[in-house]
Amino acid sequence: MQFFRPADNEYLISDRHADDLMRTYDSLTSHLRVEGFDVSKALRYSFFRDCLKTTAYKQYRFLNNLYLSRREADVSFCRTSDHLYFVTDSPTSRVDKMIARECKWLETCGVPVGVIWSQHSRSRSQRLRGLLTVNTPCIGISAAAKADARAAAAALSKVFNFPAPFMTWFMHKFYQVTARYRKAVRFLEDLKAPVQALFCVIEYGLDTFTVLSAAHHLKVPSVLIQHGFLGQEWLHYPIMSEKICVWGEVDAEWYRAYGLDTSRIEVTGTARIQPIESDHRARVRQKYNLAPDERAIVFYPPHLHREYHNVAAAFLKSARVAATGKTRWFVRPHPVQNGEVFEAIYKDFEIIPTSTSIDDALALSDVVLHDYSTVGKEASYLGLQTVCLELQSPYPTYYRKLLHNQPVFSHPDELASFIPTVDAGNHPIAGGTPLLAYGGRDAAERISRVILSFLR
Repeated sequence: MQFFRPADNEYLISDRHADDLMRTYDSLTSHLRVEGFDVSKALRYSFFRDCLKTTAYKQYRFLNNLYLSRREADVSFCRTSDHLYFVTDSPTSRVDKMIARECKWLETCGVPVGVIWSQHSRSRSQRLRGLLTVNTPCIGISAAAKADARAAAAALSKVFNFPAPFMTWFMHKFYQVTARYRKAVRFLEDLKAPVQALFCVIEYGLDTFTVLSAAHHLKVPSVLIQHGFLGQEWLHYPIMSEKICVWGEVDAEWYRAYGLDTSRIEVTGTARIQPIESDHRARVRQKYNLAPDERAIVFYPPHLHREYHNVAAAFLKSARVAATGKTRWFVRPHPVQNGEVFEAIYKDFEIIPTSTSIDDALALSDVVLHDYSTVGKEASYLGLQTVCLELQSPYPTYYRKLLHNQPVFSHPDELASFIPTVDAGNHPIAGGTPLLAYGGRDAAERISRVILSFLR
């Protein structure tokens, strides 16, 4: 499986450089609503992903209303129990692991936890029935709403200089999210056991947003659990949920600065990360044959384009040449990055496979290198020496505040001078920091209390 896309669909910009562009999107689409449903916000991430980050929208050459109606009639929302709390766009193993500890702790409190997601039924009879109901995307949407959508698409096309396929893409997505929202409302209404609360780790996914919007329409509250670095203003604010569980005081202050009421913010930490046990660290370092006096320097690159990784690899090579002392240099890819192209770029370093858990990768590390990434916050809680590398300047002005006082280097010599100051193989002592206040069971308990406070 190749991570990098073909040349006609290469990455254009990264999400960390999209704040101004997404504000323009908001200004041109904020009026788009169907039956109270905020279509503009529902499509924000899809617009970024398909139209700014890539050119995927060019694949939409024509809009076939009948095909789209049949396709959306296939889609149904599913559940794993009668008591539904977690909402996700796709129940992947990565998402499952992200919330496993929160769910486990909730269940020990006597609260059954289920999952809501959407899937294609592939049932012909259901497709045909769907064509005759108001759940299909092209039936029951007012002419005025369609006209507003076409006008917004035309305005976006003009400002961003998009070619003709963009209009098709936008109208396709407009119909799609409207259909999903209607289905989500009906799904929640038809449940035998009424939903008392939902929780999620992102709000911006198409299905997650539609389910949360349907829940709020039905007066069902939700809780948002922060899942990583708040590196995109446009992606993380504003929020819909009544409460957000943030990792540390730094993130709480970020939300307060944008105007979120303090009563909606709970500093809970994250249950994803737990202190490194000494035998775990010894076992992992032995697996990689690290000598007692060897420092493991591990770079955790962000999910960015090929050019970024070429720059990063050159930076690391220069730092390694200049560094003194015994070192081993590793690269642990982002979970969605893999393939021969990625490995070729970092061929001069040892690759830690994405199948290796983040817990094992951190247990190996003496120095954690990142580029404004979630792992920088996790490593700070674990007591590991952590450095941010600025490899893609300029960055948004608020980025450094989100790292508190963590070292930030933009030249290989700075990193090379820092490495000899770090002792090799010492056992790190975990503890709360302004970046991440609580971990493990302690965090899970705090998150659980927030969610349980909404149960009647």
